[in-house]
Amino acid sequence: MGRLSDAELIATVGDALTPIMAENRRVYLDHSATTPADPGVVAAMLPYLTEKFGNASSVHHFGQQAKAALDEARGSVAMLLGAEASEVVFTAGGTES
Repeated sequence: MGRLSDAELIATVGDALTPIMAENRRVYLDHSATTPADPGVVAAMLPYLTEKFGNASSVHHFGQQAKAALDEARGSVAMLLGAEASEVVFTAGGTES
């Protein structure tokens, strides 16, 4: 399938948005700023937002639970990327790295 011309692209997007606009629904288009979390990610994170919320840098039980989860996540990401766990660095946001 070839590339759509600008006119075809505008028509396609317009056709897709027509039912949304007819229902007067809002559409979020600023995904470069923030993106809704995938439901699977929310489910995986929920225990760490409600029960296991310790500081991973702390030596107490709650902190060690958080550190273990963080280490496991780091290992999983490294395996997906074909990297070493020590090469994976998590930051709080896109501008922090």
